[in-house]
Amino acid sequence: MEPGKGQQASDGSGNREQDTAGERDSDLEIEDTTNNQPTRTISTSSFLSYMNEAGLNLNHCGLGPTGAKALASVLQGDFLLKELDLSHNRLCEGEHLGCMLAKNLGLEVLNLSWNHIRTCGALALSDGLKANATLKRLHLSWNGFGRREAESLGDALKLNRTLVLLDLSSNRLDDGAVALLCRGLAANEGLRILKLSHNPMSDAGALTLLRTIQSNARSAMEEVDISTVFVRETFIEMLEGARRTNPALTARYSVMRYVLRNVSALHSFQESLKERRETILDFFQALDEEGTMSVSTSAFRKAVKAANIAVDQRQLDWLIRSLDKDCTATINYSHYAVTDTATQMTSLPRRSMTE
Repeated sequence: MEPGKGQQASDGSGNREQDTAGERDSDLEIEDTTNNQPTRTISTSSFLSYMNEAGLNLNHCGLGPTGAKALASVLQGDFLLKELDLSHNRLCEGEHLGCMLAKNLGLEVLNLSWNHIRTCGALALSDGLKANATLKRLHLSWNGFGRREAESLGDALKLNRTLVLLDLSSNRLDDGAVALLCRGLAANEGLRILKLSHNPMSDAGALTLLRTIQSNARSAMEEVDISTVFVRETFIEMLEGARRTNPALTARYSVMRYVLRNVSALHSFQESLKERRETILDFFQALDEEGTMSVSTSAFRKAVKAANIAVDQRQLDWLIRSLDKDCTATINYSHYAVTDTATQMTSLPRRSMTE
């Protein structure tokens, strides 16, 4: 008789509890990829009995979809295991892990990196994440996630309240995928660390992400890793504004030297106004004798030089381009007349996401 199979036909008492427990004992195939040994088959329940209760490391074990299915069947009812590393196992779709995630009552850390998980598996994992109430750290790097997968994860983040770290680095998340993920971040209240480095997103995606975090008053976000994205001045300026309301927020990003030079020009302009106890509105109104809410760029250039603000020619050119985005040789400063004093002193008009 096969191990774990109950004698249902001959047992008239119908002891289904014993049969159910037996049915959950499936075979786990593990391929020794290190020594090129043939596949070994063992009972998953006996395998787990020899493992540390708190953690199970099965990375590089060659589980594949079949091994993942067997393991998931055992872990559905487990509440002792806290950390599970299944990275580098070519799980592919991995739908069964989604079911496990929905029913598991103890797992806090799950590493599924480097597993070629695609749409069906990502959808299943997202569904499991919606129902899961214990998982805190989920690693999904190097799985080829794109827009559809990002959308499903975004839906999960709307409902999940326990996840604090989500690692999506080294996937295929472009600006559109980030926007779909942000639909969930806009409502999420628990995520604190988001890793998105080594994805094909641009400064536009970075702005979408930061705007979403900033607009969510209940966001718990503390760390955003987009270290391979080269951001522009608007992102840096917006990040500084976000930190005024959320001092704990940090972001890792890349930046070109000329962007830092331009941001330095903005800071010099702001500091000069603060020393003179002026707002940007005050500065422009002093130049606008006719009260038209606009001044010429040449008048602005002369006023900045006359105020001895520490900016060089290139920095001043950038300031003017930022204020006169349509290149009309005129700066319309009506924006500053409707903002509060703090904003007037510390920001330039927002640029569009495509600039």
